[in-house]
Amino acid sequence: MSHDDARGRVETAFTTYHRSFFLIELLALEISYRDDACVVRFPVDDFLRDPEGAYPGGLLATVMDVAMAHLCKHLNGHAGATITLNTEFLQPLLTGPAVCEARFSRHGRSIGFAEAEIRDGEERLVAQGTAVSVVRLIGTCVRRQINWDMGEGSATEALAPFG
Repeated sequence: MSHDDARGRVETAFTTYHRSFFLIELLALEISYRDDACVVRFPVDDFLRDPEGAYPGGLLATVMDVAMAHLCKHLNGHAGATITLNTEFLQPLLTGPAVCEARFSRHGRSIGFAEAEIRDGEERLVAQGTAVSVVRLIGTCVRRQINWDMGEGSATEALAPFG
């Protein structure tokens, strides 16, 4: 990717973040759904590589988190909130395009357990991760927390969705 192309990607991310998510645009994530999975395809761009030439692990974790959140939104109507995110990096991501696939391994009324894996352009497994997420009532909880932070309501009301 040329310097001008990289600059264009950053500028697009800045101008579209209000209707999308900045990192989805910056990383050029293409999100789709298949059966009970969220599939995220993305290029392995030169301007995002680390000094050793690999795609950074933090960005791989971000892609897995985005995939698992989008899976939650696709199946439940809202993205939920990640409680824990565990990642394992098995080998460097050097070739693309890469593909991340996320699925729920278990799903309860309020908590979901998801897993994701990322494969490189040659379909080799390069990273895998798991997440635990709050999958319902998060909008209510966030609104109550904001109200509580502004001096309206009580801690009991703010935490009610978890009780």
